[in-house]
Amino acid sequence: RGGEGEKGREYYEAYEADTPQNVPDQSLDPGLPPAYHPGSLLTPSEAATVSSLLSAYNLAHPRCPVPALPLLLGVSSHHAGLLPPHRRLVEELFQRRLVKVLYATTTVSAGMNMPARSCVISSLSKRGDCGFERLSRSLLLQMA
Repeated sequence: RGGEGEKGREYYEAYEADTPQNVPDQSLDPGLPPAYHPGSLLTPSEAATVSSLLSAYNLAHPRCPVPALPLLLGVSSHHAGLLPPHRRLVEELFQRRLVKVLYATTTVSAGMNMPARSCVISSLSKRGDCGFERLSRSLLLQMA
């Protein structure tokens, strides 16, 4: 855990007490296969792949499990506050097209080398060091 900074340490400690056994069951319908949920953006086979990757991740990182339901629905977020293993899992799922909707910050979306089919930019400004700043043309082009 060394070298991760105060913010990362707080995030890690928030999940320290959780283990895969303590994570509540996130299934929507107990009659369906465990990985598939109605309304999911994933096919049953894609959901099964995500489920197996999540199981492997949660076994390897029992002190900071990832909530399963959003990923099993094909939705995730990607931002600087994610722990590195969690961030790598989201990136891998996105690259394999197992995350259909990804919410990302401007900084992260500009730095990711993961092309998306479409990009929604919700605002033409962002909070900077001196208040709100308009996004530059080059940043907009890089994000889109």
